[in-house]
Amino acid sequence: MAKPRVPREFYDERHHVYGVFVRVAEEQEDPKELAEELTRLLPKGIREAAVWRDRLTGLWRYEYGEPYDDLPGDEVIIGTDQWPDIRRLYLGVRAANYQVGEPQLLGWLERLAVPAKHLDVLSEMRPIIKLREGTSARFEVVGHGMGNKTIDWFVEPTRGRPVLMDVKNRRRSLIDHMTQILPGIQAGQEMIVPDAPDPSDLFRDTVEKFLQVDRSVCLQGVWVHPSIKEDRRKLRDYFAGLDEFRVHFTILADWADDATILVRDCADAEYLMAVFSLEASDRFVTSEYRDSNTDAPQ
Repeated sequence: MAKPRVPREFYDERHHVYGVFVRVAEEQEDPKELAEELTRLLPKGIREAAVWRDRLTGLWRYEYGEPYDDLPGDEVIIGTDQWPDIRRLYLGVRAANYQVGEPQLLGWLERLAVPAKHLDVLSEMRPIIKLREGTSARFEVVGHGMGNKTIDWFVEPTRGRPVLMDVKNRRRSLIDHMTQILPGIQAGQEMIVPDAPDPSDLFRDTVEKFLQVDRSVCLQGVWVHPSIKEDRRKLRDYFAGLDEFRVHFTILADWADDATILVRDCADAEYLMAVFSLEASDRFVTSEYRDSNTDAPQ
């Protein structure tokens, strides 16, 4: 059992990945044998990671990933991105095991083992963990985008339009915010309101992948795991300015069941929530950032 690197005050119990996988399997009403199978699938480094129960939240966490060190002044950020909730690992690997064919699954597991990319790769499985019954999903599809570019998922319900989407885990806004607020924290400021984040980062290396398609034929869009709340107005305006025939929707979500969804037509939001078992939420947006042009909250 690997020893945690976090201070002893952070946790009240230790375990190993397999032991907690068994607990999560019970919660999901999965057989113990599935927990064993998923544990065997894990790359060695993840399988042997330190596992501990967070004293504050009660969540079981595993230590994996690299600190964020691309801040000014050699500052380093370490937090829950480097100590993820192990339930997410179980659900992500279970979804991959069910939905991804063997050659692609092996490649996905190899990428999952890279500490710097671990959360990015794990997030790719989030959209399919609770698909509507009878819905099929194909991973890393070709032939639906520009040239030979692959797109993460082609999801096809038994009734209704297919959904083509890329999945992105974005942390640029978090780094930018920490760059802005760290000097104030170090100076002892009590109230720090950072600038509104730039929504263009959410769509980087994505929009240009899609062909122009009518939304009545196939819904195309981006599922984003944001690192912080996005600015409501800036996100809405940026989305409205994208090519409406390439990007029909944007879903902001994490591993919970709620999501903020931007669409060209309100009926599409209802459809997407039904396909992916989501509930509408404003949890991922806010209007409380500072407008860099006015120096006041928006």
